[in-house]
Amino acid sequence: MARIRSIKPEIRISEKVNSWPVEIRYFWIMLWGYVDDHGRGRDNAKLIVADSYPLDDEITHKDVENWLSILEASGVIYRYEVDGSRYLLITNWLEHQRPSHPAKSVIPVPRENCGNPPQFSADAPDTSEAPESISEKYSPEQRAESSEQRADEQVVRAVAAHVIPANFSLTPERKQWALENARAINADRETQGFIDYWAGEQAKKKNWESTWRNWMRRKQTEAEAKGWKSQADLNSIVPAGYGWANR
Repeated sequence: MARIRSIKPEIRISEKVNSWPVEIRYFWIMLWGYVDDHGRGRDNAKLIVADSYPLDDEITHKDVENWLSILEASGVIYRYEVDGSRYLLITNWLEHQRPSHPAKSVIPVPRENCGNPPQFSADAPDTSEAPESISEKYSPEQRAESSEQRADEQVVRAVAAHVIPANFSLTPERKQWALENARAINADRETQGFIDYWAGEQAKKKNWESTWRNWMRRKQTEAEAKGWKSQADLNSIVPAGYGWANR
């Protein structure tokens, strides 16, 4: 069930928010109503569509999955897994919302070694406020919510950005994802290009899975702009033997 949320006027001039397409800015606000009073929710695109777009038949779960990936890459949400179930957390939730009587959350917090690379750091710094400062600023309900949310965010901050793993490869799961979402490109070739590019850049990312998917989506979009929807389209117009025929 959607929840009452407030929207600060500063969001209108936020450089990060305004760097997103308009539909993602709207989705960002809709997501606030989807998550619970602690900024956590089920990471399930179909559930989000049903909750946030009940009367919009044109919005699909694939749209939402793509938007979630963009928000994740922007660092405003954190996606994680606990006991085989997927969840998401809005980072810096207390900067956006402060429910006066937060309901107890049924969504688990991120755990150490919960399955999302990289592993959590066991010696992450404690940046939470001193108890007396929290007591002075917030009501008892807000203090409880504040402490729990800060624990969530401390775990998220413990995830350190890192260079692309040496063993990054086109796993069967990634290949299946590419077959469903990037049919106009050669997944093996593009994944190798992805690895070579980022290894050369020595750039650090918190979530290389999301970075890879965004790379593949962009390549798919470039292929579709040329009129290619699948490998069959490309192979039908490029003679066999060309070095780039299976790109």
